[in-house]
Amino acid sequence: MTGLMGLLDMGAAAFGAHTAGVSIVGNNIANVATEGYSRQSVILNADTLIGGVRADGVLRAESHLLSGRERDAAGSLGYSQSTSSALLDLDGQLALGDRNVVDALATFFGDLVDLSSAPLDPSLRQQVVLGARGLTDAFRSAAVATEDAISRSDDRAATMVGQATELASQIAAANRSLAGKYDPTIADQRDLAAQRLSQLIGGTARIDPDGNMRFVVDGGVVVVDGPRAATLEATPDPALGGLMRIDVVDGTHREDVTTRLDGGHIAGELAFRDGAAVQTLQRLDTLAFDFATALNTAHQSSAAPDGTTGLDLFDVPATADGAAGLLAVNATIENDPSLLATGAVGGGPGDTNGLLAMLDLREQPLAGAGQRTFVNEAIGMMASVGSQAQQATGAYSLETARADVLASMRDPLAGVSLEEEMVRLSQLQRSAEAASTFISTIDEMLARLIATL
Repeated sequence: MTGLMGLLDMGAAAFGAHTAGVSIVGNNIANVATEGYSRQSVILNADTLIGGVRADGVLRAESHLLSGRERDAAGSLGYSQSTSSALLDLDGQLALGDRNVVDALATFFGDLVDLSSAPLDPSLRQQVVLGARGLTDAFRSAAVATEDAISRSDDRAATMVGQATELASQIAAANRSLAGKYDPTIADQRDLAAQRLSQLIGGTARIDPDGNMRFVVDGGVVVVDGPRAATLEATPDPALGGLMRIDVVDGTHREDVTTRLDGGHIAGELAFRDGAAVQTLQRLDTLAFDFATALNTAHQSSAAPDGTTGLDLFDVPATADGAAGLLAVNATIENDPSLLATGAVGGGPGDTNGLLAMLDLREQPLAGAGQRTFVNEAIGMMASVGSQAQQATGAYSLETARADVLASMRDPLAGVSLEEEMVRLSQLQRSAEAASTFISTIDEMLARLIATL
């Protein structure tokens, strides 16, 4: 009798394994499109006590090596995406008509050429002043566009710092939960949070022997250590002109990682903010300062038609710092274009030597540390931004392709295939039929035994 009852327990265990298997297959199918979900399967083991098979939990399809490569790719992808987007935006802003310094320079020198044909013509003199005003507006607009790009990049980085802190907290919470009882769904969530955190701040994550995930950024700064998570803070820094400094804060310990993040969106934003954008603004300021200084020198050495010595044509600061945004036409000349110094001192009203002296500056290598003309330097400045944008876009395309390749490697390993799940359901159905037949046979044997007794 005991033997037959044990056989019934064996059949019940088989049905339990079938039920667990069907539940897991249903869960796989329900999550076929869930981001970060890893295929699950039931763990079946032989029951050494009563015999047969029993369900001993859930197995999650995973590869720590592949997950690490995916996180590394996510950091590179985030970095290239942010730099590409920021550079393309700045490139577009600098090329706009009302901010195009190249066209404004060409227009100004063209107006000087027109005036040289009739130096006393009031309308042509007015046109030169308007061209000078248009040029200062172009410099100012380009400077504002670049400063705005820096500010927007800084704001985006600060916003993502809060997101990174939340993701670090999620990883630490998952570590605490998994330490109590392994749950493949929570393990999926932890991996997904780690990948998203890598996309924001780069860094590396590993699973320690105790099952906890540890996340660090470049230089060994710990962001997550088991159940503990540091916070990331963005703080205005006077040393950065009021822009944000990024700190990792763990209790009373604070570490500046602004220049140490090795990947991710935040590092990309900071690289643009402190690199390409600042360099563009400095180059723009230097061009404005060099141009205005050279024009003022030529204009001061010439004379207006009434014989008065030339004034400064442009108001320009004492140094190149901020020159593009502060450059302005001398208000005295703007209000009275007859004061344009178009002739040589003592040359008479119709003399054009002053104009020729200013026009001569057009072809001289007075910009770019004495290597380029003003127009060529403006072209070079814009081309540099465009070239960097193109390179960053190319890098983004490559990193996108790399991420796609890794995703294609993950699909057969941990992804859900509806066809395979249907096959598993069919196998489970046959096992259920076998268990049912087995139990029916034992039940029939018990019935005959009882009837005999």
